[in-house]
Amino acid sequence: MELIKSFLFLAVGVLAAAKIVPGVNLKNNVTAFIVAAVYSVVHFFLFKVLFFLTLPAVFLTIGLFTIIINAVLLWLTDKLLDSFEIKSFGTTIIASLVISVVSIVLKYLFFWI
Repeated sequence: MELIKSFLFLAVGVLAAAKIVPGVNLKNNVTAFIVAAVYSVVHFFLFKVLFFLTLPAVFLTIGLFTIIINAVLLWLTDKLLDSFEIKSFGTTIIASLVISVVSIVLKYLFFWI
């Protein structure tokens, strides 16, 4: 159940980023679920590797470098999907922040479900 909730919250985060951040384009709302699925797989396989490789930068920035890691994973998701487009890497960082904040807020709002 927790996996489904996390997936739905991530999809809502992607939708929010597409609505809020200029330069983030989705073909349609169903694409948000596809982006969430692809991003989840990319994150599962690559996050720990990238985290380990950039451990000195993560340590020096007190964990803030993970924002860049998440942005790189979102950029990779953008490159894998034709129906999802992000204009620049700066936009990718902002979109990554929006997706993360929306997902975290939803997790805290619906923690009892």
